[in-house]
Formats: sequence, C-alpha cells, structure tokens
Amino acid sequence: MQSKRLPMVNQVRRGSFSQGSWIGEMQQASDKSVIISEILDPRTKNLLCTSKISDYVLSNELVSMALAMVAEDQQINDVLEELFAEVGNELQIRQADLYLSEGEELSFYEVLLRARQRREIVIGVTVQLMLKRGVGSTLPEIFVLCKADD
Repeated sequence: MQSKRLPMVNQVRRGSFSQGSWIGEMQQASDKSVIISEILDPRTKNLLCTSKISDYVLSNELVSMALAMVAEDQQINDVLEELFAEVGNELQIRQADLYLSEGEELSFYEVLLRARQRREIVIGVTVQLMLKRGVGSTLPEIFVLCKADD
C-alpha cells in the first residue's frame, strides 16, 4: 500500500528534456552556473580537477592571511569586518570601461575618483602587459583603455 503513494521514477538521459520542462531548465541553469567550493584540507585540491567546481577558497589560508594583515596593521581589522559583514558589501571584478572610455588616459588616482562617483572603491587593477611580463613588473602611471583590453 505504501508503494502506491511513492512517485514513479524513470531513468532519463541528460539532454532528452524538452525546452519547456522544468527539469530541462534546471539542467541548463546547472550547466551555466559557477560553483565555488570552500576547502578546509589543501589535499582536496587534487579532487577538484575532476569535478565541475569552477573555483575554490582554501579557508585556512584565507584566515591565515587575514590574521597576518591584522597583526601587521590593526586598522585592517575594521576594513575586513566591513567587507565580510553578512549584508551590504560586495567584492566584484569590473571591466575597465566602467571607469574610462576607449583611448582616454587616466592615472590610477583618477580611476579611483571615477569609481567613487559610482559609490565604488577600486582596490586594484590587472594590466595585460604585466600579466605577459610576469611578476615584478611595475604598474604604469597612466592607464589607456584599448579595444584589445576586453
């Protein structure tokens, strides 16, 4: 009698759902999703290569780095508390074209001022030239946005 109340389960191959079915929508959303995992044991990193985890955070390393920064400068603790508060804060990677137009030349300070007008804070930049040259390259004094900087 109990078995009559249980739903029937059918084995269905992936991708065989219609566009309108909710299961198909869930699978499409799953395929497009970015999965970030928290790892406590650094030995687990090897398992991530075989999974669909997009990125990972080593909690112990993050905590260690935060403690080291606070030990070096106690005022950093206020900043970290604000950044890691449960509500109200986000840390995002933004495209440079939000702050400067193509061909426009700005110093990093001027980029900071543009971000401030948007009620944002710029905490760093990634310069393609520096990535090509490697660690130890110096930051340019003037930033110029080019089409190749997508």
